[in-house]
Amino acid sequence: MSRRVSRKSIFLLSSRSASIDFLCSSDRPYLFAARSDASLYAVRQPEELRWHIPSALVDPDASPALAAFLAHVDVVVSVHGYGRVGFHDTLLVGGQNRELALHAATLLRVALPSYAVVDDLARIPSDLRGLHPDNPVNRPRQTGIQVELPPRLRDGARAAPDSDALVTALASLATTTIGAL
Repeated sequence: MSRRVSRKSIFLLSSRSASIDFLCSSDRPYLFAARSDASLYAVRQPEELRWHIPSALVDPDASPALAAFLAHVDVVVSVHGYGRVGFHDTLLVGGQNRELALHAATLLRVALPSYAVVDDLARIPSDLRGLHPDNPVNRPRQTGIQVELPPRLRDGARAAPDSDALVTALASLATTTIGAL
């Protein structure tokens, strides 16, 4: 687990496993934090551990570091990975902060034109919407968004140019949009 606190707008990156969430199995979270001066809370699992913890079960009462982090920030952007038939090239933007989701989706569409970006909750599978009130993304004062990345965007070296564009778009979201909300 790693924590970096530097400002109120943040990205929470929680890894289900290193092979699923490419952002948390690399230096990308730290690159993002450096580019955006955002606070960072990352959970990194060893490659051999494939333990999926649903976000709604991640309890700040069981983690003083997470509780302090959520008390420090105003808004959260959580990045996860998922896999579903028919969604190989689709990013999903869920979470309770729908204004932020709209801004994020707009930036992601420009940065990643070869991907579909879905921010309409009715089109996102219910278990990937990130709406549960116990989900850490929804606990800060202004709640937040949950970005679900498809396998194609997490496929190691093959995804490198796209993952760089993703980090740039999310850093832009943190430095421009979040500060304006």
